[in-house]
Amino acid sequence: FTIVYGLTQPIAGTLMEKYHSRVILSIATILMAVGMIGMIYSTKLWHVHLLVGLFTGIGFGALGTVPTAVLLSRWFRRKKGTAIGAANAGGSIGRLIFPPLSMWLVLTVDWRYAFLVMGILLLVPLLPMILALVRNNPADMNLLPDGVPAVPSEKQGPGAAVGPLPTQQQAVDRGTGITSQGAARHDDEVRVPIRAAMRTRPFWLLVGSFMCCGFTGAIINMHFVIMAIDWGIRPMVAAQALGVIGAVNILGLLATGSLSDRFGRKIPLGSIYILRGLSFLLIVSSQSTATLFIFAVLYGLSSFSSAPPTSSLVGDIFGSKSVGTLLGLITMGHQIFGAVGTYLAALVFESTGSYSLILQVGILILVGAAIMSWLIPEGKRVIYKT
Repeated sequence: FTIVYGLTQPIAGTLMEKYHSRVILSIATILMAVGMIGMIYSTKLWHVHLLVGLFTGIGFGALGTVPTAVLLSRWFRRKKGTAIGAANAGGSIGRLIFPPLSMWLVLTVDWRYAFLVMGILLLVPLLPMILALVRNNPADMNLLPDGVPAVPSEKQGPGAAVGPLPTQQQAVDRGTGITSQGAARHDDEVRVPIRAAMRTRPFWLLVGSFMCCGFTGAIINMHFVIMAIDWGIRPMVAAQALGVIGAVNILGLLATGSLSDRFGRKIPLGSIYILRGLSFLLIVSSQSTATLFIFAVLYGLSSFSSAPPTSSLVGDIFGSKSVGTLLGLITMGHQIFGAVGTYLAALVFESTGSYSLILQVGILILVGAAIMSWLIPEGKRVIYKT
């Protein structure tokens, strides 16, 4: 699931740039629902790989961070971080509600009914909402980004940009075909190709920091309940703590998005990784029910909160026309290293009987992620020179 989700990101981002968002999101929702509902008929392990790993992985990938960022980058400029944070907070509301609900269904009825309920909830509220509410561009509602009414002047056609580009001194990187300039400008630059982006330092700093995020986040997202049960904590309590992570993460996402719009992206981003490292240090030092819920609060503030500033940085540095493909590649690295983290955590636990070693490795990785984030030159815009 994690690998398929990651590989889907650049594809989904590119498709979102080429086709109507409503079509891509609707197909993704149907694929997820098929994967979930199909699980009630599964009897073999390969059924799980097909339905959860492939169908749900593709569907979730095409509904995830990258498609959301592509769509919102068209609609927002001044408060892009806040908008992406608010959208991702929706996922955290789901994490507050559905883990306890799913665990209750598993314990009282059957795990198959848990999958059935999740699949139906995708088809009934979500699909009609996408079909009724999603609009591809502000122009579909006669608007410019940030909700500004589109009122073309006599010299401008309906699709013309409003106002000239600001004139700023530019410094050209020799041999790369790339220009760096101040980030404040209208979003009508040429899309930055992948090869050109890969010749820049900001791209690799974003890739590296988000890989670290994926590695450490997957350890908790995939192993948290089992980790808590191993400490002697009851399954329902562990599921409730997972719900607390989702609830607190709503605050983290909204705060991070807003702070990144006001004070820059890289300082909040690096601070998120430091906070996550502190939460890891807490559960390495002590394992109890009280510690579990304190961890849930600290980790909840940082879980997924890296997505708004990372997504916004990609748009700020490379332009929103490049968000789909480049953020897709960056997120693919996040997910592939998430799969590595998931597997290594299991391997370490089976080898040592404890998660402590992998959590200690995670702390070091998170310090590295913070340093990479703070080194990102967020005040520079990369523009491909054709």
